[in-house]
Amino acid sequence: MKQTKEKLLLCILGLGILLGLGALTAQTDLLCRSVSDKVLRLHILAESNDPYDQETKLMVRDTLLKTASIPETKEEQMTSTSLLNFSEAIANKILQKRGSESKATAKTERVFFPKRVYGEYTFPAGEYDALRILLGEGSGENWWCVLYPSLCLPAASQEAETLFTDEELSMLKEEPKYVFSLYVRELWLKIKAFFDKESGS
Repeated sequence: MKQTKEKLLLCILGLGILLGLGALTAQTDLLCRSVSDKVLRLHILAESNDPYDQETKLMVRDTLLKTASIPETKEEQMTSTSLLNFSEAIANKILQKRGSESKATAKTERVFFPKRVYGEYTFPAGEYDALRILLGEGSGENWWCVLYPSLCLPAASQEAETLFTDEELSMLKEEPKYVFSLYVRELWLKIKAFFDKESGS
């Protein structure tokens, strides 16, 4: 009985914290969602954490970024069957060349990404559309970047400067007025994920 009351109190406390943090970060959250809706991530998942599989993952990355014909807009990138087929074919060719019997699959889907820094831009944690390449079971450490706007290569284009609004760029560059609310938002996401897991949703 005591444990039930403690769990209930914990849930009430957690709900109160969620509501408080949610209200505090509402404006920043809208800004983050606006950014994520404009972005397409590239996500390559290695077969395992074995050094050989990790090396294979990087070979797929390098070959794809050097040879793929990538459409100019996010919409074209997400709906391009030729980009999907090419990505999958490249990955399978490298797997075969390295003696692996595993197969690669490529698909586009919306998935959660943690906070990540690309040069001068810091993309907040949240759900993003992604071109995902799974090598075998894809259970190893993965590699990701921003495919649109083009930030995957060191010599990134200036697309970001024209794609995002001034306010979005201020947030992506983590100007002081956003640092605290971004931290609170990330904490809120972690707490929410914990309670979602506890409730089995």
